[in-house]
Amino acid sequence: MSHEVEIRDGIASMAFAHDVPWHGLGVKVDPNTPPEDMGKAAQIDWGVEKRQLYTWSNPTKEQLESGAILPPMQPIPDRYALTRDTDGKVMSIVTGRWNPVQNSEILATFKKFVDEGGATMETAGALKGGKLVWALANLNHGFTINGDPVKGYLLLATMHEPGYATIGRVTPVQVVCANTFAQAGGFDGKAQLRVPHTREFKAEEAAEQIGLAHQRLSEFERNAKLLTSLNISRDDAINILAPIYQPDIEPKELISDFEKANRTVRGIMEAALAGPHKGIADTGYGLLSGVTYYANHKARGTKDSRFASALVGDSNAKANKVFRQLVDMAEA
Repeated sequence: MSHEVEIRDGIASMAFAHDVPWHGLGVKVDPNTPPEDMGKAAQIDWGVEKRQLYTWSNPTKEQLESGAILPPMQPIPDRYALTRDTDGKVMSIVTGRWNPVQNSEILATFKKFVDEGGATMETAGALKGGKLVWALANLNHGFTINGDPVKGYLLLATMHEPGYATIGRVTPVQVVCANTFAQAGGFDGKAQLRVPHTREFKAEEAAEQIGLAHQRLSEFERNAKLLTSLNISRDDAINILAPIYQPDIEPKELISDFEKANRTVRGIMEAALAGPHKGIADTGYGLLSGVTYYANHKARGTKDSRFASALVGDSNAKANKVFRQLVDMAEA
């Protein structure tokens, strides 16, 4: 099966402490492994650096024929190759304003929580050819909704590529179906750490900012249980989903003729109604579970690409829009 987990020297860039990851790849480590050792086991103990890009004018025929000394290469203003320091692999092209975030800094952010007993390392690795580096720590804090255990994790991730910030998010995971939902909202703007690459990333400051992870997970628990009491009709679900997942059609058209619904809207509705979440199908939490289940297990692409999208990509952004609308409805 094709996958996006980076393979280096025949070994997957992934380490895990408990259950085997979705792709069956990686190195198993002791649950008490320190963050820095988790990084070594996951083969993400490398750094990135900026290297100036150069160009030169094409030599003329006369210059080539005469053996004349060719003009020296010229630096391309404000353009650098972001490269891996171990093998020179080019991750992307960046400007002078770009501040590289090292994988070691991501892992160092977890150190405070692990050392103080507030978390244990769960998994870490690299996707997308090493461009996406991420780690999850188990907060050892969870709750149950309708008999379904929900475990709390802390996600930190960085992309060695323009267009993405370094993020930290509280990430509840529904155990029965391995639904992952990396929250980006719901706590008055304090739900996540977000450091653009135009700013310097400081592990100690990041650790302080996300130090309220347990409190934020409790806030998600409150909202999740609030959503179990929010009754959602078929029409309500379509009115929420259509603008997000099928914006080229009016919700009322889908309400009157659901045959016009695209694959995603159909899949989410089916997951919400017939998924593994018994007893909550007609609730706000049931609809959210349908969204996350579809994103994690049914959307197009490989398991790796679905996982990456559910954590930091388009699927995550859309799931958070649904979540925010549902919470607003429940609190209205």
